[in-house]
Amino acid sequence: MIFEVVLETLDELKAVESFPVKRVELCAALEVGGLTPSLRLAETVIQNSSKEIHVMLRIRAGDFDYSDREIDVMIKDLEDFARVGAKGVVFGFLSDNNVNITASRKLIERANFFGLETTFHRALDGCTDYLVGLEDVIELGCTRILTSGGFGNVSEGKEALVKLENSVGSRIQVMPGGGVTPELARYFYENNLNHLHFNIKKPIEVGNHTAFGNKYTIDVEKLTEICRLK
Repeated sequence: MIFEVVLETLDELKAVESFPVKRVELCAALEVGGLTPSLRLAETVIQNSSKEIHVMLRIRAGDFDYSDREIDVMIKDLEDFARVGAKGVVFGFLSDNNVNITASRKLIERANFFGLETTFHRALDGCTDYLVGLEDVIELGCTRILTSGGFGNVSEGKEALVKLENSVGSRIQVMPGGGVTPELARYFYENNLNHLHFNIKKPIEVGNHTAFGNKYTIDVEKLTEICRLK
């Protein structure tokens, strides 16, 4: 099984270096689902990691229905990340709750030019017709999908994800993500899914939530337990 861990900080990067993690999804603001990190952070992570670094392209929180200007900014970000050594990018473009084929094709073509892998993230789970969206992403030539199988989380979608791997796993990499626990990781491992995405953040109880966000520590126990499945 190939592990991908989503990270925000250099301390988290240091924590995974000794574990059999192949890919890192680097992002900012995980509390809103992840946003584009700074170029300097990405460059520093790439220079100080043995892992493949895949960078989130998401210019803002909220929905995934972006303007042309927003898409152009994300494509320029892609180019910058490619130049500092990123291995891939993670994105999801929708239009009226369907895959935005025109914008997605534009980004994928630019990624291909730079030799980057592409992951269509859980925006896919918000499509009005999940299977139509899935076929669109496959036809566009994405490397992989990060998905909970069309459900709110992988616990609800675990059976659908197994079916998905069996039906389209030869055409696109299927990577479960969204609430992965060690128990669910074992379920996917035992059902022969080849890729897994999870985070290693554990909230620290610091009293009332503030406008500046919560504080987290690294869940080494979760990281260790899941990586035992390797």
